[in-house]
Amino acid sequence: MPHKAIWVDSCDQLSIREIEENYVPQEAETLIQVSFSGINPADLKHGIYMGINENVAGYDFSGTVVEAGPGSRFIAGDRVAGLTPAMNPRPAKNGAHQQYLIAPDLMTFPVPDHVSMELAATLGVAMRTAIDALFCVLGLPEPDSNLENPGALLIWGGASGVGTAAIQLAAAAGIRPILVTASPQNHEILQKLGATHCFNYRDDDVVEQIKLWVSKSGKSLDYAFDTIGHVGYAHMADLCFSSSSEGARVVSTIPHSKSLNCFATTANELSFEGFTGTVTFAARLADAERTSQILERAVNKLKSLTMPTLKTVYGYEAGIEAIAESAEGTASFEKVVVAHENVV
Repeated sequence: MPHKAIWVDSCDQLSIREIEENYVPQEAETLIQVSFSGINPADLKHGIYMGINENVAGYDFSGTVVEAGPGSRFIAGDRVAGLTPAMNPRPAKNGAHQQYLIAPDLMTFPVPDHVSMELAATLGVAMRTAIDALFCVLGLPEPDSNLENPGALLIWGGASGVGTAAIQLAAAAGIRPILVTASPQNHEILQKLGATHCFNYRDDDVVEQIKLWVSKSGKSLDYAFDTIGHVGYAHMADLCFSSSSEGARVVSTIPHSKSLNCFATTANELSFEGFTGTVTFAARLADAERTSQILERAVNKLKSLTMPTLKTVYGYEAGIEAIAESAEGTASFEKVVVAHENVV
């Protein structure tokens, strides 16, 4: 069925395009009529830095199942949300910023009645990235696991979408203390979400402040999550560890030499041309399945789960502007979703 989409071309320029292809779900897939698509920096940055372009932009979505593949657990009419795979090349059917898309069951979850479709469209990338970082990569205890508190966790970039998800998940898992960097105006809200101590990332001595707090607390800072992924911040979480933290582990949303890496999509292999040659990340199917299970439990059990300052824009022109702002980092502490024609 022909429909409209936001397209990112080979020069990483965004435009509205008519899609002529008829999407048909295979096996454990569904054809979804999109209600809302969530905006993330990766919508444009994956084209700029990883060459994932010439496709329909976007990953996060919520909508209604139109048709289910023969191996799908969903049926027509189900309210669902999730995200679509990152791959290179990336089929047009997997882009989120379009009226219809194909999504794999593994990355799709049913939307419970207490969760709005707008909120659901913001959870896929943020929650899956945070879950992969905290529980799969860092090995921290999951919510409801009743395991011993592993100690202090630093979340660099607490006001990002991934950061706010990580704070709520870590708090639900009983991790204490949770140290967070963010702008001062966001500290109060982040503390309500579960952060125990907040630091102003703009302070020249923020690293020294964190080290001093750790020293005075008598605790060991062994875990850090850099949610920002900006090149200039890539090593900031590393710097916060004292030299005595020999077992310290850092996970980052972008690859750099001293950190482990986390991804929202780990079910498939991802290769792209980096600054130093071809970069390949192997599939981690077991982690992808575990992430899906944790996400679904969290969405159902954490009744207070939220994305602060959720904003809805209407129409693809407004969506293009919001995608550009997100990639530039000018949409601080704001999650934006695009409302599609069936809900406008």
